[in-house]
Amino acid sequence: MNGLRGGLPPLVLSDGVTAAAQALAEAMANASDWQPDFDFGPHLQAEWDVWRFVTARWTTRDPGDPATVRLLSDVLLGMPAYGSASVTCELCTHLGVGVATAHGRTYATALVAGRAPADAVIAAAEAEMADLVNGLRAGLGLRALTYDADIAAIARRWSETMGAEERLYHNPDYWRQYPTGARSGAENVSRITAPLSLRAAVRDAFDGLVDSPSHYANMVNPGYTHLGVGLALDNGSLWVTQNFAQYAPGARTTAGTPLATATGSTSGSNGAGTPPDTSTGPAPEEPDNQRPSAVQRRPLALTAT
Repeated sequence: MNGLRGGLPPLVLSDGVTAAAQALAEAMANASDWQPDFDFGPHLQAEWDVWRFVTARWTTRDPGDPATVRLLSDVLLGMPAYGSASVTCELCTHLGVGVATAHGRTYATALVAGRAPADAVIAAAEAEMADLVNGLRAGLGLRALTYDADIAAIARRWSETMGAEERLYHNPDYWRQYPTGARSGAENVSRITAPLSLRAAVRDAFDGLVDSPSHYANMVNPGYTHLGVGLALDNGSLWVTQNFAQYAPGARTTAGTPLATATGSTSGSNGAGTPPDTSTGPAPEEPDNQRPSAVQRRPLALTAT
């Protein structure tokens, strides 16, 4: 299996991930179905932050025959649409395999899992998301948003909250948490399940927000001046929060600077739209965005929800 990972570090066999894979294999065998009503996420969430289902197969051959083990292994790894993609998960470092026999069938399955990367890696991914937003704005002739560390801290805490609760929803208090002086604001939230890599998940989240009219409107609102992004990896998903704000010129001069892709942007705005009424504070934009992952697109619904 590690031979499929290219230049990535080899996966290490884990007792915890193996226990989860074994529980899944037993559920398959007991149900005589490779798509049992079983969620393996709770078996992993105490120790791991991200995980992926590799694939599963079954056979009626004798489970005691070494050739059966080789056959199952070859079949598992011979399905590039499923197995190979998960095996090359950049965020995953450990592997577990489960095998169970019942009712004349032997089922085998494999899982991979990993932990959240260092804070500096998360911060770099947050900056990358901010760059994508400013790149989108630059293409429309809009001024770049200033990246605000204080607003980003609010966004990070909210993503961590969503991840810990395994629930995608808006921060009901983000407006009251903003630094003093904000005239208006908005929030986008997103979840990417079973991410293969942090960079790909950030891009998937951004693309999903662009595809949603209400979220896109927040990112290209000409009235906003500041942005903070928060990411968290927890409970098998990447959780994303974007917070936008409008401040008067000079009100947040020490908060930060536009990020890399803002370099070629045009100052000012195209005049389209006006900041929302903030007499009672801005309401979060709906609907929430959730981009399906490769695991969700498969018939086997095994991600924690």
